Amino acid sequence: MGWVVLAYLHQILVPNLFPRVIFLLTSRHTYCLMYSFGNIIRKAREEKGLFLRQVAAEMEIDQAIISKFERGDRKPTKEQVLKFAKFYKIDKDELLVAWLSDKVAYDLQNENLADKVLKAAEQKIKYRKK
Repeated sequence: MGWVVLAYLHQILVPNLFPRVIFLLTSRHTYCLMYSFGNIIRKAREEKGLFLRQVAAEMEIDQAIISKFERGDRKPTKEQVLKFAKFYKIDKDELLVAWLSDKVAYDLQNENLADKVLKAAEQKIKYRKK
């Protein structure tokens, strides 16, 4: 959880460097914690050589909405995130981390106490898991 907090803080404190990359290495995956959900799905679409209209037709989501997801102008639901993970064959945990961290970073980006809020939240999560 400490790496995620570091990534959140980095995005909040140094927004001009976004999307600077911080990697968290695990035995199974490399998570790019600084890429937004939109960046990840746009990159996946481009790597597969797909047009927005093709993705929209396949996923049954309006093309304009997918475009807004990619630009970060609109936030998808968790169900939609999981649908993108399956469609693009992206690790669902990686995509969920990007999506959730976008939400947290957006909510805290203008808060002077963001670092303290994140530390407190991390402690609450640890406490509730016990």
